[in-house]
Amino acid sequence: MSVNPSLPPLPVWPPRAASKAAGMAPGGDAGVAGGASAHRCRLLERCALAGMSASAVAELGEQMVHQHRVRKGHVVHRAGQLQASVGVVNSGCFKSSLTLHGHSQVVGFQIPGDFLALEALAQEHHACEAQALEMATVCSVEAACFADWLARERPLRAMVWRAMSQRLVHAGTQMLLLSQMTAEERVLAFLTEWTTRAHALGYSSHTMLLSMARHDIASYLGLSVETVSRTLSVLKRRHWLLVEGRDISVLHTMPKAACLA
Repeated sequence: MSVNPSLPPLPVWPPRAASKAAGMAPGGDAGVAGGASAHRCRLLERCALAGMSASAVAELGEQMVHQHRVRKGHVVHRAGQLQASVGVVNSGCFKSSLTLHGHSQVVGFQIPGDFLALEALAQEHHACEAQALEMATVCSVEAACFADWLARERPLRAMVWRAMSQRLVHAGTQMLLLSQMTAEERVLAFLTEWTTRAHALGYSSHTMLLSMARHDIASYLGLSVETVSRTLSVLKRRHWLLVEGRDISVLHTMPKAACLA
């Protein structure tokens, strides 16, 4: 099915001006923009604070929430580090990587509304490394304060349970992807997932700017960079996609992998 040209176009995610808007003051890898009030956050309805009372959110924002501006390439936490805070991505994109026995693999990409460092709540130490793929902002809450609010606020607990449930489902899907799907199916599944997540944020599901490099996509899918590039080239040659560097436009509904043979 082709894209309907009569529909008004949605903005592309991530916004190309986002890196400028999230610019940092010089002199550090990550600056703090002060105690940003949570009740003024434009992503409130999508993040961990959704559903909390206005007074509770206002109190939380005034006392504990800080908005950090993170420079591209900065590692916000490393595996094994003691957890200091829990974060929610406000803008930009992050990748999470896991290293085991000397082997490193990208295990996820976090976009606006997603948690950072949620896995450390149980063990108090980070299991993954999180790195900014572009200029980004993160709303963070001190871990102890977050745990206290988690015990007091039912909507917050529900949001955390939902996030954990989604991660369990994603882990199962990722196991299927890595163990059963062909290389072409993996790339198609990734593009479908990315466009779906972008559309959920109110952005176009047909035009995207991939924040991650080809080698990050390859690591996430358990493929070689050459295989990812080859599959994108096939999709472009078959007129399913327009590919210009990291700019990708979906011209038709994603095909099944058999169509690529």
